Amino acid sequence: MAPEPEQDETPEDLTLTRVCNKCRETKPITEYFRDKGRRDALKRHPVCKKCVKKSMKVVQKLKKTAPPKPPVCECCGRNPDAEPICRGWCLDHDYETEAFRGWICQTCNIGLGHFRDSVEGLMKGIEYLKRTSNGN
Repeated sequence: MAPEPEQDETPEDLTLTRVCNKCRETKPITEYFRDKGRRDALKRHPVCKKCVKKSMKVVQKLKKTAPPKPPVCECCGRNPDAEPICRGWCLDHDYETEAFRGWICQTCNIGLGHFRDSVEGLMKGIEYLKRTSNGN
């Protein structure tokens, strides 16, 4: 039996699918929160509702035991409260172990996420920059 459409959903929405950026499972588009700020045609969050809710629970739990925020981002060294480019604080954690890693700015958190929180991915990015930077 097909899921009931949410408000403003079309019958076509019930046949569309997307791969979740976290669990990597293919799920119906209705399993993703709406995100009107997205540029893609689907206007849906790239992480499924189940993974978003799980992550929010982990973060709330970790915030209760996390150390106080440092004066600057533990990744880039900027002050997220004073520099608009940082866009605020994020509690960074390991998605596999759910362990607290540190307090970083939102910009660094997004950057690490784009590299899938992977040392290998970051190293490839560093090597690319070294190879293409003309000695800078």
